[in-house]
Amino acid sequence: MGQCALAATDTPGGQVPTGGARREAGAAQAMASAHDSPLPAENVGRFFADITRTRSFELRAKWSGTAEPIPAEFAAASAKICVEPAFMASTRALTSLQAIEARFRRDPALHRRMSDRRTFERTVVMVVMRAYGLADEASALAQRDLLHDCLICERIGSLHAQLEWRQPYLTYALELIGSFDDADALPAKLSEVCDRAERCSSAKRHAFSLLVSRAYELLDRDPAAATEAPAAEPPLAHGDVGVGGMGGVGAFAVGSSADGDGDLSTLPDARAHVQRVFAEFLDEYKERAIASSFTEPVRFYFDTLGDTFGRDHVTVHGVNWFLAMLHATLGVQAPFLVDYEDRHVLGIADVWAAFSEEAWAVFAQPENFGRHFGGIRALRERRADMLVAVVPSGQLPRGNRTTAPKQLANMAVSVHSPRLLRLTLARYADRFAHFFALDPFARRCFEALWSEQKPEYAGFRAAATTLYIAYRAECGAVEATLVEHVYEDEYYTHLRLDRTAAFLAWAGLLRPSAAFAEERARRARAADAIAAVARGRAARQRARRLPARCAPRPADALFALHTPTAARAVLADATLADLPPTAERVGAAVRLARDGAVAPPREQREQRELELVQLSARCAERPAAATATGRASDGAASGAPSTARDTSIRASNAQLCPICCEQRSDIEQLPHWHASGDVSGHVMCAACRAQYTANTCPFCKDVLAKDELLTHISAFIDSVSARARVADPDPNELAALLERWQTFEMELDSQPSVLRRVTRLIVEDPAFSMRLAHGVQVRASWLRDTAGVLFRFHALCADGEMEAAPMSAALLAESVERLLEPFERDPPAPMHGHFYGALYTQALVPWLCAWRSGTSTRTAVQLVRRVGVAIVRAQHAYGPTRRELRGYVRARMHLEYVQLAHTPVWGRQELDVVWQAFYAHD
Repeated sequence: MGQCALAATDTPGGQVPTGGARREAGAAQAMASAHDSPLPAENVGRFFADITRTRSFELRAKWSGTAEPIPAEFAAASAKICVEPAFMASTRALTSLQAIEARFRRDPALHRRMSDRRTFERTVVMVVMRAYGLADEASALAQRDLLHDCLICERIGSLHAQLEWRQPYLTYALELIGSFDDADALPAKLSEVCDRAERCSSAKRHAFSLLVSRAYELLDRDPAAATEAPAAEPPLAHGDVGVGGMGGVGAFAVGSSADGDGDLSTLPDARAHVQRVFAEFLDEYKERAIASSFTEPVRFYFDTLGDTFGRDHVTVHGVNWFLAMLHATLGVQAPFLVDYEDRHVLGIADVWAAFSEEAWAVFAQPENFGRHFGGIRALRERRADMLVAVVPSGQLPRGNRTTAPKQLANMAVSVHSPRLLRLTLARYADRFAHFFALDPFARRCFEALWSEQKPEYAGFRAAATTLYIAYRAECGAVEATLVEHVYEDEYYTHLRLDRTAAFLAWAGLLRPSAAFAEERARRARAADAIAAVARGRAARQRARRLPARCAPRPADALFALHTPTAARAVLADATLADLPPTAERVGAAVRLARDGAVAPPREQREQRELELVQLSARCAERPAAATATGRASDGAASGAPSTARDTSIRASNAQLCPICCEQRSDIEQLPHWHASGDVSGHVMCAACRAQYTANTCPFCKDVLAKDELLTHISAFIDSVSARARVADPDPNELAALLERWQTFEMELDSQPSVLRRVTRLIVEDPAFSMRLAHGVQVRASWLRDTAGVLFRFHALCADGEMEAAPMSAALLAESVERLLEPFERDPPAPMHGHFYGALYTQALVPWLCAWRSGTSTRTAVQLVRRVGVAIVRAQHAYGPTRRELRGYVRARMHLEYVQLAHTPVWGRQELDVVWQAFYAHD
């Protein structure tokens, strides 16, 4: 247990402001006098009787769970948090360990191999060789980190020796990073590890978390790495890996839908992808909330006193006390591993007893969220006015000194600890929870994810669009799209917070409001009642031996048009219970439940039942009609006359639209691009075809041969062929082809299968292939000017996003190499600077298309780097005209595109060679 101390001598240098000493002494005395109650001898609620012997995984198991109630003093802070508790109790770092541990569980031999010191040594050497392009082991062992002037292998080896049970996890993480990570980014990661490896235990934990989290990102996004790991399983009961409360939402499946492993047009994959992206956003958001509510205020306090030693240890040591307290009281886990055993009582102070409320108001402002205190002008100008007391270092709250973070956390959840202590800590929890209130959290979350601000958020828009289809049917939304549903104005600037929160709660990300939960329960009860009526009616139909299903089955198509009659037909289907759940079937059923949620008058109920009976009878007649039609045809061929009744049945069957279930005279078969199987029953009437805007068949999900798609393909191929035949084509006209393709991809943002099919048709088109092969053979200049399109097509083939013919894929790869050759030769071919700048822009646009659509960006990133390095080499090669060349290059670059590539392509701005060469020195 922590010891309460009246330690005025612990006060840092400087004079205590007026009244500060009296307030400090009074608080310490009140804290000390509250220790009269005896402590319990056994675990009670979230409290551990013997905290000194309790291991970290036991703390996580209890404090992350929901079985034990939140202490009363922290109930208000807990109620503020709008995020689902399962997400707040999970982190990517711990999920990373879980994923690796699942691999060890299924492959014990791998665990034994990773536990071998010799395997670790070989792995480190391999990583260093790949990072620095070294040829032998001796060079790797002698390689030094440039920033910290140390031997990399030796420094990482010392980290490994002190990690105990974590050693196999570190080895496996290094093996994944060395095998699948980008070689250009490895030196920076190794340098960060070297920086922390020789410091305190908390810094070592940060280094370990850095590597393990990166390894999990590779498992989660890289298809090649993902094959090395199974889905996450419950953790083993040892070490610190055990994570309570992560078995559901927090344990995400390995493999990202954004890289093509899942179909974002299906409900399960879309929901899983939305949850994965949300968890990614939440980890970053937690870090910023921790910064604004604790670390930056404490650092600002020590900086105000001139205590640089205390300031620099807040993020390494002091934060552990705050995070342990949050975990115990609110069940919130930080996005990095917390050192519950930290014995370095540094960087800790009761900062909100030292500063006025004005200081908190500044940190709480939306524009200052997560910002470094040095970048907030109001703090720099009024720091002297905001400081109202000097508090002792090493005490939290003032007057309470603990020797480890877990001791402070345990005191916070003990009813026998001083109530003043719990109330003081509750203020810290409340300020952290402030950032997770519905406003601002829901607003920041939706806007960041919908705009896909980071590569990790790619695919959210497509997945959320899929979820909205089911949400619209279940909850009665009338807007056609999600963005129209949640924004008030046509310019999408005013977000409707209530609707946004309702959708995110429906998706399982936020806590549902009481009104939303009640409305959803009411609809569920109505759906159960309607389904029960349908089952009874189906049973009566079977008793009368009336088939309850018509062929071909329209269930998948019915939901597309949202017709009430179609929904009733789905529920009237006697074989409904035998079919797997689909978005279309479930959506149609709940839509009917919504229609029947309010009991209609008796006359309307009788009319609905009559419609169902008539519909069932009509469906029952269809197989008989088809049989009669076949017999009539046979009779006509043999000269036998057909009856008038057979003719009538045949005409009726031919005019029944399977979508709207109405008798129509304009039924036509949907045109398929490449039909598989019998599609003769895939028909619609003219009215349904006019309403159906999707590019895929609602029956078989194959791509339809829409006129606008065929026109685009034809026009694109004609444009390339026509300009390729010109002796000296206009580069601007050729570059405009990329803009046309970019617009086309944006139109197909939610239909990746259509995009792949269209691309494949273009790539395998004989006219396109002939012109491309001729351009490669004669080294035509138009290859350079259409580089953006060729980069995009090549990336789709190389990353496995599109299955093109081997010859077509090889031709694309050769064309890319041929157009880059003049730029990568030594020395580079002399040409106008506009061509260099335009080539980099044409490399960035395909990467942005892939990033935005959620497809793999591996090859696109490599091409951006190749082009970037090439134009920087050209700038250095033409020394006398470097300044002039720099201006021409920048004139053809898109600044926003260049800035977006800093982190996803180059790692960070400092490593972006194009930025450093052409922009950094302005």
